[in-house]
Amino acid sequence: MIVIEILNRMGKVRERSQHTVFPVRIGRSYDNNDIVLDDDYVSPSHLSIEQNEHGQVTVTDLHSENGTIMLPSRERLSQAVIETEGVLRIGHTVLRLRTPAFELPPTRREGQHFARLTNSFNRIAIFATIVLFTAAWVCFDAYWGGFSKPKWGELVMFPLWTLVGLVVWAGLWSMASKISQQTFSFRSHICIACLALLVASLFEVLGEYYIFAFTTGWSGPALLWTMAVVWVGALLWGHLRLCTLMSSRKLALNAVAIAACVVGLFGISWYTSTSELGTFASFHPTLKPPAFQVAGKVSPDTFFTRVETLREKVDASLAEE
Repeated sequence: MIVIEILNRMGKVRERSQHTVFPVRIGRSYDNNDIVLDDDYVSPSHLSIEQNEHGQVTVTDLHSENGTIMLPSRERLSQAVIETEGVLRIGHTVLRLRTPAFELPPTRREGQHFARLTNSFNRIAIFATIVLFTAAWVCFDAYWGGFSKPKWGELVMFPLWTLVGLVVWAGLWSMASKISQQTFSFRSHICIACLALLVASLFEVLGEYYIFAFTTGWSGPALLWTMAVVWVGALLWGHLRLCTLMSSRKLALNAVAIAACVVGLFGISWYTSTSELGTFASFHPTLKPPAFQVAGKVSPDTFFTRVETLREKVDASLAEE
C-alpha cells in the first residue's frame, strides 16, 4: 500500500489518494494512467510506481521529457526505492509518497487557554463590557490629558472615531480569518484590539512615570521601545492565532520579528524628529506630582552653576559664528 499526495506551492496537501494495486501509473494522458495530472510539463506517461519481490515500493521514470526529480537533493532519477517517504517533482507538480512504515509526528495539542479566552469573547456580556470600558477609558484619557477647558463634543467624538478605527481593524482581520479558517470571529478580533489599546495605555503610563521618577538616560527610551515590540508582537500573535494553523511557537517568533521591524521603522522616524534633528520635544508634556520623583535632587547652587556653564557654551558658540 502507498499513499500519493499532490502538494501545492506552499507544501500543503492538495489531493491525496491511497493505492493497494500496483503498478500505479502517473501522467497527463487519460488513456492508461491511474492519476491524471493537468500539467503541460508532465509527459503523457511519466511515472510508474511498483512493488518489487521484496515488498519495497519503487519509482520508475518512463523516459519522460522533463524527467523525475528527487527533492530536496534535486537529483534526476530513473529508478528509486521509497522506504518510508519520498518527495518527487515531475514537471511543475510536486508529489509526496508515503508507505505504511512512515512514522507520524506526535499529535499537536491545541492551546486550550487561548481557545477558552476567545470563546468567552463571543458572549455578548463580556464583549459589550470590553468595548464599553475601552470607550470610557479613551474618553477619560482625552479628558485627563488635555490642558484646556474640555469640549464635550470633542470628548465624545474622539472615542467614537477610535471605536470606528477598531471596528475597521477588526473587520479586516475577520475577513482574513474567514478566508483562511472559514470563521469570521469578529467579536474575538475586536476584543483583542480593545485589550491591546488598554494595555498600550498602561505601558505608556508606566514608561512615563519610570522615566520621570528615576530621571533615566538611555534606559528609559530603551524600555519604551522594548514594550512597544512586545505589545505589537502580542497584538499580531492574537490576530494571527485566529487566522492560521501555525504552531504557537513559530507564530510567536514571526510576530516578534515583524513587530521588531515595524517598531524599528517608527524608531528611526522618531529619532529624526527629536530636538536635535526636528521640532518635536523629547519628553512627554503630561504633568506629574513631584512626589513621584525618586531620583536624587539637585541643589539650587548646582542648578545655577549648570545654567551658567550652559550660558558660557552658548555665548562661545555665538561668538564663533
